[in-house]
Amino acid sequence: MKLTPKKLHPVARRAAIVLASVLSGWIAFVSAATAAEPTAASLQHVGPAVWIEEYWDVKPERFDDFAQAYRNEVYSITRRIKGYRGYTFLTNLQDEQGFPQTGRDEMISGHYGVHLQGKLLTEQIADVGQLLRRTHNVVIIHHLQD
Repeated sequence: MKLTPKKLHPVARRAAIVLASVLSGWIAFVSAATAAEPTAASLQHVGPAVWIEEYWDVKPERFDDFAQAYRNEVYSITRRIKGYRGYTFLTNLQDEQGFPQTGRDEMISGHYGVHLQGKLLTEQIADVGQLLRRTHNVVIIHHLQD
């Protein structure tokens, strides 16, 4: 029986390359840090010791395809790495009911009191949520622990 490699989805290929390079550095760090004899405290897994965030701009109509390709192509590889504890998808894409509400489209809005260096009152504020919505709409967080 001849085995042929499975062709990766272009999004999954890019994610796998980025994630593989970050994880290889993390594995080298962990293997150097765990050279000492393990203690009872070091064997406990309280929560993720390290997390890696990926920021994606995904077309809303292709989000389900993106998520499926990510699960099949990237997660199927990374879940086998020692210390990998899983991933979390965060998105601000609206669902069928229209949630989450995106609010207004203004980047700068009026505000009652923002001071620059404690002296200059701007009476304006930058909407960080709008800034993030305009740069990416999906965040994937990988949880890692020794």
